[in-house]
Amino acid sequence: QSPPLELSVSPTVYLCPGDSTLISVEASGGFGSHYYYWPHSGETTNQVWVTPFSTSNYQVQVSDDCQTFNTSASIQVVVVKPDANFTIISDPVVENLPVSFQNLTTNGYVYEWYFGDGGYSEAVHPNHIYDEPGIYEVTLIATDSKGCVDSITIPIQIFKEFYIYIPNAFIPDGDRFNEVFSGSFIGVKEIQIEIYNRWGQMLFSSTDINFEWDGTYKGRRVQNGTYVWKLTYIPEDRHDRELFTGHVTVLE
Repeated sequence: QSPPLELSVSPTVYLCPGDSTLISVEASGGFGSHYYYWPHSGETTNQVWVTPFSTSNYQVQVSDDCQTFNTSASIQVVVVKPDANFTIISDPVVENLPVSFQNLTTNGYVYEWYFGDGGYSEAVHPNHIYDEPGIYEVTLIATDSKGCVDSITIPIQIFKEFYIYIPNAFIPDGDRFNEVFSGSFIGVKEIQIEIYNRWGQMLFSSTDINFEWDGTYKGRRVQNGTYVWKLTYIPEDRHDRELFTGHVTVLE
């Protein structure tokens, strides 16, 4: 009576995608010699090299001389890696202002950022300032605690610096201070401003980016109170008109 054929396999291995590892099986018992067969590759040795790109289970079949016993075992090779990803949380995304990157990587440990303009960072959630508008390829390389690497490249568009300021009050009382209603614009190529009273009557309109309203309508000063303005504008690096509305208070 021969002892039963028993198998002892190498332990579970954790490795990076594309790396190789040696897996093996040791047989005991049975009659005479042991014969090995790995169905995934057809190999007939007791140890084989494998190079999985995702977590895999490798089966091995073992028999003895008399084919009295035929048994199998499975060895798991776990493929681990970070999953690199990021997004931009700044609004607006313009030149000369910090752009904030939010790292969305899972299983990451160490990070390298290449911002596409020569800039570099190892911060988890970096900020970066672009000097010029344009499209930049941003690459994040993430490394996990075992040294496995993943990367992602995303193109981002940096727009021309853009700024609109419209005051909410002015005092047309003749003292030369805060005397007219006007706006400040950066990165805007066209505007149209319209001002209405509470009955929807248009009191003033202009397409001049340096417009000034002195608080009059048909030569007469309007009453104190709140008036609605409507601004349509086109940013310098875009073509679509955008709408902006608000209120302005005329004071004594």
